[in-house]
Parts: sequence; C-alpha cells; structure tokens
Amino acid sequence: MALARSLVTLPRVLLLDEPLTGLDAELKSFIVADLRAWNAEQKIPIVYVTHTREEVEALGERVIVLDRGRVVSQGYPHAVLGAPRSRKLAQALGFENLFGGTVLDLSQVDGVMRVRLEESTTEIEVPLGYAAPGDPVKNCEFAREISCSRAIGRTAQRRNVLEGNIGALEQRGTTVIALVGQEVTFTVHVTAQCSAQPCADCRQACLDRA
Repeated sequence: MALARSLVTLPRVLLLDEPLTGLDAELKSFIVADLRAWNAEQKIPIVYVTHTREEVEALGERVIVLDRGRVVSQGYPHAVLGAPRSRKLAQALGFENLFGGTVLDLSQVDGVMRVRLEESTTEIEVPLGYAAPGDPVKNCEFAREISCSRAIGRTAQRRNVLEGNIGALEQRGTTVIALVGQEVTFTVHVTAQCSAQPCADCRQACLDRA
C-alpha cells in the first residue's frame, strides 16, 4: 500500500528502501513487472535499496554497493554482480567457490588469463582482467556453473577440465551438493541421478567449466 501511495502522487524522484521485504516470490514478480512498466512511462530517477540480487538484476540500470557506508563497487549490474571485487560481496551474492590465486600469464587474443589457485598446482583460465603476471587475484564461481562428468573425453574440448575425487554428497531439498577436487575442493551442484550413481570403482569425477 505504501508503494502504491508513493506512485500515485507522480513524484519527480522515488526512493525505495527494500519495498518488497516479506512478500512471497509470486507477488514480488508482479510488483517488479509493474514497477518497471510504471518507470518506463514516467522516466524518473529511482533509488532502490535492496539486499536481493534478483531485484538488482530485474530493476537496476546502475548499481552501487555499500559496505558500512563506503562505496566498494559500482557500475552496470552484470559487471558488478558477475565479478565482485571483494570476498564479502561475493559471499553476499551467493558464490559458493571462492579462491585466491596468482596470475601466470595473459592471452589478449583469447581474452583470458591463466591463474594458479591458492597453494596448489591447479591452473585455470579466467576472463581477462586488469592484472599482470605475478599479481594476486580472487576467483569466484557459482556451484551451478560447474558441471561434473565421469567421461573426461566428452568434455575435453572445453576449458578448465580438471580431474578430482568426490569427497562428499549432501542432499539439500531438490539440490544435491558435491565436494569435488584434489588439491583444491570445489562445491558443485549435481543432479539426483548423478549422485545416486557415483563412479563405483574410483569415485573419480571431472570438473568442467565452459
């Protein structure tokens, strides 16, 4: 009701402080769609405060991340949310895999840089960033963006194919979480079918990120 009263006055600027808190997902989606349509017609500045990634992605044109009153990151939503510049922000966004690493070399042609993860020999390629060989970097990956396969040959054409062992499987609702790795352990979301039939002989898996 408070949001409706604010909109009906046709304000020149609108400040919304977590207006969807406590609402169910279906009602949120309706209100977000209505708010987008309303602002497309009114074309006024809206400052929208939220702790929810989905609302930022649905409504944000520019994002400013605050930590204790200080600006720690800002820019377009896909840039800020897809490549968080602090561990705290990455955790808030729900990244399950957070690793430190060292840049080994850069490939301008391919748009990637090769990184050695933490105190290990594990190397991966990540999108090219503002770094030089020898620089320390942080790498974060969603568990849902990493696939797990028993057939290494089927994924050999993709980047970052790593061999590892399944250390643990845990069912959380409809999601099965696997801990997979050797020197570095990754958190991976796998299907229920996959978790029900792990590699019987050696429980070996293949981590594959496009």
